[in-house]
Amino acid sequence: MHTRFTILLSSAVMVGGVLFCGSAAAQTENTSDYPTVWNGIYTPDQALRGQDAYDLHCMQCHQADIDAENPDARFRGRLFMERWREYDVESLYDFIRLTMPRREPGSLTEDTYLDIVAHFMVVNAFPPGSNELDTDVIGRIQIERKDGPMPLPSGALVQLVGCLNQDVSGAWIINKASEPARTNTSNRSTEEEMAAAGSIALGSQRFRLQNIEFLGEEFDPDAKVGYKMQTKGYLIRQPNRERIDITAMEPIGSSCR
Repeated sequence: MHTRFTILLSSAVMVGGVLFCGSAAAQTENTSDYPTVWNGIYTPDQALRGQDAYDLHCMQCHQADIDAENPDARFRGRLFMERWREYDVESLYDFIRLTMPRREPGSLTEDTYLDIVAHFMVVNAFPPGSNELDTDVIGRIQIERKDGPMPLPSGALVQLVGCLNQDVSGAWIINKASEPARTNTSNRSTEEEMAAAGSIALGSQRFRLQNIEFLGEEFDPDAKVGYKMQTKGYLIRQPNRERIDITAMEPIGSSCR
């Protein structure tokens, strides 16, 4: 049952080389200072087990989502990369674990979910390696394009740090903002997230805040003008009009002035 998949697996490095870097040797070269999906994070055997698990537990509902002939497949190719790039592999693992199988999410073993992640790796032409994927490392491995991280697409759920202000028209903005980063939750930031936000340097970006009233009457923006803020929301990309559709905002405790 593995004939077609084994051919795909054995040619994954070649395919990735053609599409992303021009040579199989360059495919496994890590040009980042952190591990990525291009560094051989799973084994061929693990990916084969993952195909079996996917066929058994997921294929009935998600055949089209992994079909190589389907341009709208969500689990491979362009849509997969746009959905998951700039996330770590643990985020993908958690998504699969919390949503699959549809009728019994979370009912498979930890190893089985890791195997399914490995299956996703090979169908997206990320090269295999000598060590199996495990939960000790997935939080440190980034999903990104071969040529490195890219600015996030419109619609991404993000978090960023910046200074709360108003522009000349009175609209609320975040200026001196850091590069938006992926987040898994739209709620208020945890203590760990706030501690991490406190160490993020201000940047040079500017975003209009589309719906500051969503934060409720208890949030008084006038009292926080000029403060460094941790902001979460949905990124809206438009030329000269980039915005954040806010879901949460908290002062980090230090002024931008």
